[in-house]
Order: sequence, then structure tokens, then C-alpha cells
Amino acid sequence: MSKSNNKKTPGSPKSQGLSYLKEGTKYSNIIDVFQSGKSLNRFEAERYGDHCLNTTVSTISIQLDLEIPRKMEQVPNRFGGTTNVMRYWFSESDIQKIKLLKEKQL
Repeated sequence: MSKSNNKKTPGSPKSQGLSYLKEGTKYSNIIDVFQSGKSLNRFEAERYGDHCLNTTVSTISIQLDLEIPRKMEQVPNRFGGTTNVMRYWFSESDIQKIKLLKEKQL
């Protein structure tokens, strides 16, 4: 019995990258916030419709080939203690890449 070479292979993740810039998605909302020079942690991202910022950041970082710097910080929690969360933002090179990608879409 020989194995069939008819396996389906997914398209390149990079080929789908520009769809993440489509207005009105959680991805474009987060990209717009970062592009404006602001940073977010997971709790702040809730305001922009994102309930899992780490996954969103990972996805746009991979799909759009961005660096997206990050640092750990502590925020107060409702129990009187602190919780460790990651803060994310765009580097200058990320901002320039997004600007160029958006210009290509026009």
C-alpha cells in the first residue's frame, strides 16, 4: 500500500496577513491602538473588544511579521493583592510596517 501525496496543505499564514487590517475587527482595533503609540495589558484590551490579548498579539505578530515589544507588570486585583500581566505596544519599526501595509491596501 502506498501513501497518497494528495494531502492538503494550508496556505501560507503570511498570505492571509492583510485580512487582519480589515476595519471593525478586534485585530484592527488593537493594531490601531498600538499604532497610535498607546500600550495595553489584557484588562485594558477589554475596552477594545479583546478578551484574550496575548493570543491577538501573537497572531498579528506572526501574520504581519511584527516585533511587538512587551514587559511584565503588576496590577491591583479585586482581592487586595496584585496580578502579573504583560503589557504590549508597537515598536517604531512595527508602526512603520503597519503604515506601509495599510498604504498597500489602498
